[in-house]
Amino acid sequence: MSLRRSHLLKISPFFIFGAVITFFPGCECPWSFCKKTKPRQVVADTKSVSAKGSGAVLAEVRGKPVIMESAFNDKLRQMLQANAYTKDIDPGTVPAEAKIKFLNDWLNVVVIKEVWGVDNKVKESSDFRDELASRMEALEDALIVEKFVGTLRGELAVSDNDISREFNDNKERYTKVAGGVRVAGAKFSDKEKAQLFVNEVGAKNISNFEKAAKENKDAEYRDFGRISDVAFRGAPNKLAKKALATATFPEVGFVEVGDKEFWVFLSLDKKDSEFYNLDEVKPQIKAMLEEKHFGELLNARLEKFKEVSSVKVNEEYFRK
Repeated sequence: MSLRRSHLLKISPFFIFGAVITFFPGCECPWSFCKKTKPRQVVADTKSVSAKGSGAVLAEVRGKPVIMESAFNDKLRQMLQANAYTKDIDPGTVPAEAKIKFLNDWLNVVVIKEVWGVDNKVKESSDFRDELASRMEALEDALIVEKFVGTLRGELAVSDNDISREFNDNKERYTKVAGGVRVAGAKFSDKEKAQLFVNEVGAKNISNFEKAAKENKDAEYRDFGRISDVAFRGAPNKLAKKALATATFPEVGFVEVGDKEFWVFLSLDKKDSEFYNLDEVKPQIKAMLEEKHFGELLNARLEKFKEVSSVKVNEEYFRK
């Protein structure tokens, strides 16, 4: 089964019915995507009756059409567009078994509404009406903000020059393989013992640095790996800076970090960083710049709205 096909069979219930499942905490999941159940019969009446939408009647409850062909296609399209794995899929290419699963999962919610909801006259209760009004207001707010955000994003324009400038000005951000100096060290609490160790592993005995450090009862050996100007990898600042200034390799050095912290370090070799070329990271840079510009545009537009609409905020209320 392909990756996209498997996602079609998995995500639709979570997209539409995730909220419903939260009403059953601690219970065994009742829906078809949790356990295998015999699929309900799909009604294929070609007449459009009282349900919203048009085309074939795909499901009935108590003899009443509840899911129409056009409504099903609209909801399926929305589900596909809301998921990164499926947003580019044509609804017409969705496999029949995925559509049937989607239909049955949607029908679970409709059955609760049309059977339990109707029998218990849920929609007639004041609590329901109040909660519905509150949620509708929140939905209205969300839709308006969504439209506003869409308008702002339509104003964004990131040019190739913008992308090239970002890449050239911040090339270190686009490192493929980090370079730097490979460093190991031995920490001592006594300066004299540290200096004796420098003599022990001098130029003629550098290859035995690690073995000698590990065998020295007064030393604490550390392999810092490859450090750079932007990644000291746990090495003390003074040690890292001195190691990065090494001119010849390999080389043993000494640095006093604190009153009782003395390091003998070995700079093994130096390697230049490898960077991505522009074409390799161009889409990512464009997306990053769009988000950056969107944030700037959003803040500017909000400030303008507040300025022209005489907005006042009573922050002192919360400081009482």
